[in-house]
Amino acid sequence: MDKSASFINRVFNLRSGELVRGLPLFGYYLLVITFYMMARVARDAIFLDSFNREQLPYADMSVAIVAAFILAPYIRAGYKVSLRNLQMGSLLFFALNLVAFWWGFHFHKWTGLAAAFYVWVGVCGILMVGQVWTLANFVWTTREAKRLFAILGSCGIVGGIAGGFLAKWIAERAGTDATLLFMSAFLVFSAVLIWIICKQEQMGGSATGPADARETPRNLMESFRIVRQSPHLLAIAALILLSSVVTSVARWQLKTIAKDTLVQKDMIAAYLGAVAGYTGIVSLIAQLLITSKLLRRFGIGVALLVLPLSLTAGSLTVLIWGTLWAAAVLRGSDGVFRYSIDTSAVQLLYLPVPANIKVQVKSFIDTVVWKFGDGLAAVTLLIFATKLHLTPQRISLVSLVLLALWITAALAARRQYIATLKANIQHVRIRPQQVLVPVLDQFTTKVVAEKLNSPDANEVIYALTLFEMGQQLHAHLAIRKLLVHPSPHVRKKAVSILNAAEDLSVKHQIVTMIRDNDLDVRAEALRYLSRHDDMDPLNYIDRLGDFADFSIRSATISFLMRPGEAQNLEAGRMILDGMIGDLENETLAVRAANSIALLGDMAIGALQDHLANPNEGLRIRKQIPEILFQIGTPRAAGALAENLVQAEAELRFKVISALNRLCEARGNLPVDRQLIESAMVAEMMGHYRSYQLLATANGEADERMEQSMREELERIFRLMKLLFLSLDLQNAYFGIQSKDPVTHANALEFLDNTLSAQLRARLVPLIDSEVSFQERVRLADRFLGFSVQA
Repeated sequence: MDKSASFINRVFNLRSGELVRGLPLFGYYLLVITFYMMARVARDAIFLDSFNREQLPYADMSVAIVAAFILAPYIRAGYKVSLRNLQMGSLLFFALNLVAFWWGFHFHKWTGLAAAFYVWVGVCGILMVGQVWTLANFVWTTREAKRLFAILGSCGIVGGIAGGFLAKWIAERAGTDATLLFMSAFLVFSAVLIWIICKQEQMGGSATGPADARETPRNLMESFRIVRQSPHLLAIAALILLSSVVTSVARWQLKTIAKDTLVQKDMIAAYLGAVAGYTGIVSLIAQLLITSKLLRRFGIGVALLVLPLSLTAGSLTVLIWGTLWAAAVLRGSDGVFRYSIDTSAVQLLYLPVPANIKVQVKSFIDTVVWKFGDGLAAVTLLIFATKLHLTPQRISLVSLVLLALWITAALAARRQYIATLKANIQHVRIRPQQVLVPVLDQFTTKVVAEKLNSPDANEVIYALTLFEMGQQLHAHLAIRKLLVHPSPHVRKKAVSILNAAEDLSVKHQIVTMIRDNDLDVRAEALRYLSRHDDMDPLNYIDRLGDFADFSIRSATISFLMRPGEAQNLEAGRMILDGMIGDLENETLAVRAANSIALLGDMAIGALQDHLANPNEGLRIRKQIPEILFQIGTPRAAGALAENLVQAEAELRFKVISALNRLCEARGNLPVDRQLIESAMVAEMMGHYRSYQLLATANGEADERMEQSMREELERIFRLMKLLFLSLDLQNAYFGIQSKDPVTHANALEFLDNTLSAQLRARLVPLIDSEVSFQERVRLADRFLGFSVQA
């Protein structure tokens, strides 16, 4: 048993204990699909024995109408009782219904009962299948589901095979009516398995009730409203609707051609059962060989396209040949991929849906929307088959148009799935010191401008800081008025912002401010004039007296490096090197950094040289990335990118962080992707190397080692953010670190569906909490090409 479980774990990439934990749910789904396949075979044979094929669309339309009435009390019950009691109660009720149907068919042979049974199977069958996936959505996270859904789907396929051949065997020996008693027994056993599952998962009689009564839909209309307001649920509903219409048309084509060819009830039942059984065998092979690998390698987007593309090929087959075998190929295309790849992919779409609304909205979509699709298919068939007299062969033209819409809906569903995963991990709190305020919009700018008129100088300073943090590229009129503010702090700040904004309209005012009573204001005015006026700053100093040392030096550098007759690059560089050296002095560092940043691009060459120099003092080098960020030009970004690879870990983080914030603030800066990719590969290799070193200590990391590995991972995510600016990788990183298993799984799933296959293969094992330490060490040995011995 242990060897068998170990083999299955390797084949399906399962974690220890997952197979045993999933056995009751696997058995539950197998029994439900066995019931549903037998029920469909029986209902079609019984209906076609009492009615002609032209009445099939009316029966399907009745199913759609009745589904809405059945689901309304079901949703109300879901609000009041637990998921366990709801599912067990409904299964036992439906089992009694089957006994009643058998009694009616066997002893009375009422014609109207055949129509009622057709509608009953259409509504209750799809509802019970949906119940299995709803329960699976509650007990498994997105990562567990991605592995276990493949096995769950396999069990459904085995159930389909068993149901098809069992229906054929019973119909040939005891008649079609006898299948109903077997189906009733399957539902009773399924109710027992639900009780076992809920006990195993510690889901008591009320444990699965609504998480928040105020937000849980209580009736059909509230469920419809929630679906309509959610782009994600709306995309799922569109996908389900189109899937229902197309497959209903395909079923009709098979049944009508079979009726014309075979005629007799038990022969039809046996044939349909055989088609279902053999289709199930092929589907099981596809499930075992393809589904899990397809989802793991290509994600949900490709998986959602497999079924509509296969049905497109099947529809073309019917359109060309129009025979019974062609209709079986079309129906087989649906059977092979629906219960293997497509079901697993569609059910994954529901995983990010909040638990407190999942039962109701999933029931609404899986039943009302699905059966509404059956109704639309019935209307389509009435128009094209009954009124326009298209043959089953020519109906494929209509199916091809619907399949094009289905493919479009699948692509939209994939986009919304990723967007919902992204939204689900955004509630993780971001560290404020690592977040840059975005560019202020027009409304926010107006509000901040009003604060600039506050009599409180502290409020004015705060508002001015928001302008700076907001990366304003132009100065606001209200800031110019602050040049005459009573507070010297406000006047200084205003001059600084106007200088950075290159606002030349206030130059004549700034000239008068070099006579200001406050030394800091005079220094800030000198910086402005040295940058935007042609006069040598030393002339101002000679005429007007004292200025702060850094303002003199920065103004002099600006003057000496400006093109013209007075240009002296060597002298300017000497003064600039001296200012950079002052970064090592704790009391001078802040003023020196601010003064250097005001020089803009002319300071970048010297800053880059000092940053890249391994002999330079580490204290100085650690402050340079922030200065380059304050400069904020494309040249500054280039200087940071060229220094991403540093021997000292803290310095690497400061360089990466500064480049992160700069790219977020300035948008599409021309940063060399090759430099970033090289740095990221180096960081990944370093992280894998840490696992090798950890293995030599038997996996026991001290606090310093744990901190170092956390920092390695954060640097990897920050570098990825530079490559994929449009992705929300910062929230994904904090989601990965979350202790909440659902948030952690959602973050992993988001990365799985957004990163390239090569990057995903290297990164995800490092952050997936379900990947064991030993597995990571083995991956490290493989990626690095060598192992480390203790």
